[in-house]
Amino acid sequence: MVTEHVERFRPQVTTELSRGNYPFPPELILAVIQAESGGTPGQVNPKSGASGLMQIMPIALKDYNQRNKTKLKMDDMKAKTSEAIFLQIRVGIDILGQYWKQAYKFLEPRLTTVQLDDLGPVSSIFYVAGQGAAKKRLAVLEHPTFAAIAKRYPEWNALAYARKVWRLTADQNPVWDLDAIDEWVGGETKPVTPPLIAKTPQNGFLLAMLLVAIASFYMKKG
Repeated sequence: MVTEHVERFRPQVTTELSRGNYPFPPELILAVIQAESGGTPGQVNPKSGASGLMQIMPIALKDYNQRNKTKLKMDDMKAKTSEAIFLQIRVGIDILGQYWKQAYKFLEPRLTTVQLDDLGPVSSIFYVAGQGAAKKRLAVLEHPTFAAIAKRYPEWNALAYARKVWRLTADQNPVWDLDAIDEWVGGETKPVTPPLIAKTPQNGFLLAMLLVAIASFYMKKG
């Protein structure tokens, strides 16, 4: 569960999501904070160098600075001030958003439809493992749904992380704006989640039979 220690950052998270017009529910960001730092600002991983509430890697901060024309330093990710907390959340949301876009771009040509329950966890894998390492493993799968990934790599630590983030998010009962997410990730031709009845010949036939049965029922009733 997301603890009160993490829940206290909801106002800052909501502010930063609104500031950047991100389509994510705050519950997702709080789940990442819970999984990454447990809500401790400025926390540093001595092994990887990842720092802050959302554990930003130096290379990720460099990419953020280049894209946003900023000059933030890792010291900003290691600080505990109110200003630093906002910066750690701002950078973390931005980087997470980039991974959602990259994950969608990777999944879209490989899946008939990109479902939220695949896109979210795969984005988490990109976030924790890095998109290069993630793509290298996932590229061997013809249809890289999260279930297929878990079956192929059952011991992969990134899977446990993705499941944890997705579970922590779901436990908070988030409201997902699928249209906004679809637009955000660049899904101009395929939906993030599939239609109620998939567009396959078999389902098309079943739908036609259902309509005939309904029509026959009302004709007999009349």
